[in-house]
Amino acid sequence: MIAILAGLWCLGAAAFWAVAWIAVERVRALPRLREAEAPAPAAWPRLSVVSPACNEEEAIEASVRSLLVQDYPDLEIVAVDDRSTDRTGALLDALAEADPRLAVEHIQRLPEGWLGKLNALQRGVARASGDWLLFADADTVYAPHALRHVVAFCEAEGVDLLTLFPELLPMGLLGDATIFAAGVFGSPAGRMWAVADPDSDAFCGLGAFILVRRAAFARTPGFEWLRLEVADDMGLGLMVKRAGGACRVGQGVGLLKLRWYRDFSEMSRKMQKNFYGILGRFSAARVLSAVAFLLATVLFPLAALAPGLPAWAVLPGLALMHLATLRMTGWLELRRPARWLPELGLLGMAWIMVRAAWIGAREDGITWRGVRYPASELRGVQKVRF
Repeated sequence: MIAILAGLWCLGAAAFWAVAWIAVERVRALPRLREAEAPAPAAWPRLSVVSPACNEEEAIEASVRSLLVQDYPDLEIVAVDDRSTDRTGALLDALAEADPRLAVEHIQRLPEGWLGKLNALQRGVARASGDWLLFADADTVYAPHALRHVVAFCEAEGVDLLTLFPELLPMGLLGDATIFAAGVFGSPAGRMWAVADPDSDAFCGLGAFILVRRAAFARTPGFEWLRLEVADDMGLGLMVKRAGGACRVGQGVGLLKLRWYRDFSEMSRKMQKNFYGILGRFSAARVLSAVAFLLATVLFPLAALAPGLPAWAVLPGLALMHLATLRMTGWLELRRPARWLPELGLLGMAWIMVRAAWIGAREDGITWRGVRYPASELRGVQKVRF
């Protein structure tokens, strides 16, 4: 009986990793934007970059300078300093004095009923005048030709929303392994390959880079509809897709890069709201149930200890887990050692999820940028659900 149960465990894990591998192969079919060739439009539309920043003094200057050296002919940059307590605002003001294309909005007070980043995005859109709006994290750094390249692609292909995977800079061995594992593990649910299908309800938005046609954005309810949405980037993708926009997901290596987190410790802190809010829908029990499923997919080699089960029974699942990880990291052009350690990354994910459940249950909500939001309030208006 024990051998039968252990065999079923191995079979179930192998089935999941087979599904994940198939999902990764479908993701790999998405376009590599630097390889896409598109003619220049007859007239370049005005482009506004909206970049909210809160305490980003270490990264904001490099990001903005990479925008200011773009070869795009009609560019406006709206940087929104969202209640920063470090030198972010001062750095932005100094850069704006030297280049009139940069406008800086300073937010001193957060309105009631808004998450800080959503309010900052709302302020940025109100200030922006472009025909295209690029919503991007304040630590994204761009290749000099990136904006011209992506706008030409969208104009030629009739795209209303384009979101890109960036080049991911190193986050330490455990940080890299965890982010790689999260990408593979979440691929089946993400369905990024289906985003371009107008008949599919799949949607996507990756905060590092979301380029939206202003006319398409105007057909959405706007950021007020998302004002308490933890997954603001995915929410933007959802709005544009629901409004009938033509949406695409692509790989942006060679065009943009960023370091999502400095290390695993920072990742654990900043991903807490994501796992508790998005994955768990503000329920610790839901997060812990996901942890149980995750552990079942990574600890299944222990089944080889069961008497009567041949050791080779664990090999299909292990092979598929490693194959899916290597294929995903290969597509993202990540050749770092962590790509060989999916088990380590999955255990890192499990730790972050357990921590997220514990903190979420203790606080009965989330604390973001110094403001506490009760779970009951956030749950009632949540739009992004998986």
